[in-house]
Amino acid sequence: MVQEAFFDDRGRRTHIDSVDLATGDHVMINQPSRNWPDGKECTLDTAALADAGAPLRRALVEQPDLVIAEKFGEQEEIGAGLAYDILAVIAAGLPTLVLVPEPALPRWREVTGGEIAEIPCEAGALRRWWGDMP
Repeated sequence: MVQEAFFDDRGRRTHIDSVDLATGDHVMINQPSRNWPDGKECTLDTAALADAGAPLRRALVEQPDLVIAEKFGEQEEIGAGLAYDILAVIAAGLPTLVLVPEPALPRWREVTGGEIAEIPCEAGALRRWWGDMP
């Protein structure tokens, strides 16, 4: 699952969807707040974010070759959002690629015990990581 931002004809962000890469299904998780309709401030729909975790929960059953989770962000840092689903997939031993913004790295390292491989956001590094998978 990844996030996709949508913009109006003036270039203002209208909303962000979580996209299930396996099915193409979209769940709108974020939209501009009523106080800032120009997109400067957004409102996260935490209930929709929980629904957006369905692909991760499905991965536990279907056991795909690779699970992608975008991202371990502010909600996940506090144990909310997709934190439980992401950690469940990792605990199940599935190859999992999680995008972690640099400000969230300390908390990521804390919740994973520092035992998770970290790779830079570069194509070559990703290929090497994948090539090392059993």
